Amino acid sequence: MIVQEFIESYVKGELGRKTVCGCWSVINWGNMDVLQYTPSDKPDEHERIAYRLQDGSVLSNANRLEYVGRRFAWGSERHRWGTEEPEQAWLQRAGAVPLPFTLFNEVPEMDVRDFEWIAKPTAERIKEIIPPAYKGQPSTERIRHFSGACLFAIGKDTYLFDIDRQEIKEHGIFNAFLTKLPKRVSTVEEAYDVLIPDEVREADENNVEVKRQGEFFFIKYSDECPIKPDLTDEEMVVLRHPPSRIGYGISPVGGRTIFVSDDRAPFGDGDNGGEVAKLDTPEKQAFQKEALEYKRVMEKYEQTSAKPGVLGKSASGSHNVEKYLKIGEDVFASGIIKQNRRQHGDLVLNGWYKVVANTGTISWTITGDID
Repeated sequence: MIVQEFIESYVKGELGRKTVCGCWSVINWGNMDVLQYTPSDKPDEHERIAYRLQDGSVLSNANRLEYVGRRFAWGSERHRWGTEEPEQAWLQRAGAVPLPFTLFNEVPEMDVRDFEWIAKPTAERIKEIIPPAYKGQPSTERIRHFSGACLFAIGKDTYLFDIDRQEIKEHGIFNAFLTKLPKRVSTVEEAYDVLIPDEVREADENNVEVKRQGEFFFIKYSDECPIKPDLTDEEMVVLRHPPSRIGYGISPVGGRTIFVSDDRAPFGDGDNGGEVAKLDTPEKQAFQKEALEYKRVMEKYEQTSAKPGVLGKSASGSHNVEKYLKIGEDVFASGIIKQNRRQHGDLVLNGWYKVVANTGTISWTITGDID
């Protein structure tokens, strides 16, 4: 039996007692049969290629495979990057449903043996924009295979798997994600609907501007910063005139300004082999007093002032905020929102927006390339 016939017979459930064909084999894993590949030069390594579910349907691995398709040329290992392997195409033509198996690695408690389909995917071809490798070069485009949006349950939990449709449309960024939903739904459309918080719905109904980046919504709040530093006129003077070592005849230690407690000088801590400066002159004591007052006012200012911050709800990474402000339990953002990896295009917020996370229990960005 040739490999293609072996794979197609596995999907159709027609293998009978035959379980091995060259490097390919079928093993029983609990309540499912697993199709795996064992490279001839690494007999202890096994790559899972497909799972047969309890309902008889088959999941095939849509990730770029580590061992299948390996080739050696000019003394190095090579892959056919950017396209699916023939074996993956055979699986799909025989009726297997492609999903990236890395999604099962993202969630430790997710056991594929408890997998249940709610809404199966429909395969798509997605146009992705590849940024230039070097500055000044043009971007390029490529067509990627994508299994399509789908909905499934594992145990009592319901999951939505898709790519960020906004990012692929606006920026050409292929960003596959997995989200655990707050409750069970029956369609992909319902899954997206249940992810929208009530506060965002209310803003839409009142024609308030709402933007989104990943799992965060940004609701327009005001053009001006929603809070101003609560400083007296005297404290504002202190803030505008930080203490200077010049005039006290005191040299900085290690190029740093260090504020310490009242019984130690703010211009040396002795931790790096240097001696702790003593407050042994009126000039040093005056500087200490001025430095500690400046520290107190600066801390008060920072508590009520916008500064760079990070939004991080998911396991997929963080969103870096140019201007971040927290008032009670509410978070506000302004300026440029950047993702720490190329999962989302930059989002520009002119004015101040209230940050509201979607209702997903948790989200993951699916790592590993998807053919």
